[in-house]
Amino acid sequence: MMEFLSAYTGLGSIVLSVVLGVVFVVHGWPKLRNPGGIASALGLPKVAGLLHGFVEFAGGIVLVLSPFIYLGQLFDWSAILLAVIMVGATYFKAVRWQIGFNGGNKMGWEFDVVILGGLLALLLG
Repeated sequence: MMEFLSAYTGLGSIVLSVVLGVVFVVHGWPKLRNPGGIASALGLPKVAGLLHGFVEFAGGIVLVLSPFIYLGQLFDWSAILLAVIMVGATYFKAVRWQIGFNGGNKMGWEFDVVILGGLLALLLG
């Protein structure tokens, strides 16, 4: 039906990697600037917030660059660590904070699951 798109099959993973990378860079930067904010929200020490921000920011940069520069296993490890963060984000929202899937008037965990799915698609694809 849409055979004309078959010429672009390799672009899907490039687009997904770049878009997810940008999301993590944008969300990781504020955590690097204020690691105490995320740390207190999670009930962890400030150094954990700094590590969290670093993984998101640096992992996002790796995702953005990986389609254009060979980064070897750095890509895999970045995607795995980011997936762990997204599992944690989903757990905190759904279980600890009792926020629903779509969150009502708060941000639910649907965004986290979509990001996790994208990371898994990149890892398994």
